Amino acid sequence: MSMLRRLPKFGFNNNQFATDYEVVNVGQLEKAFDAGAVVDRAALKAAGLVRRECDGVKILGGGDLKKKLTVKAEGFAKKAEEKITKAGGTIEKLAKVHAAAIKHHSDAAEKKSGKAPAAKAPSKPAPKQK
Repeated sequence: MSMLRRLPKFGFNNNQFATDYEVVNVGQLEKAFDAGAVVDRAALKAAGLVRRECDGVKILGGGDLKKKLTVKAEGFAKKAEEKITKAGGTIEKLAKVHAAAIKHHSDAAEKKSGKAPAAKAPSKPAPKQK
């Protein structure tokens, strides 16, 4: 039997545990925020730089930054860190929150403890007995 026939045709995929970042360049921060502003996920969402829910925001080093900003994000490129601190701003690295991993581990804990997942309410009421 050939090797191709013996190998599995499908298998494990680790994509559900990949970290999904929204990326923002420092040049975009320069345009969107005033000097002295605190930049976090809520401020980025209000400015329209972050549009979707994800595991975190990563600040990249594209563009120039001349304003002093306090930037709070889950990830920073080295160039971005340099540009923010050179402009007189500060960075604050937030803890990474991985939604898929949290869901996976909470499901595994429920199975281990013997608790059944919450049952869904029936969509239709039970038929009346005559």
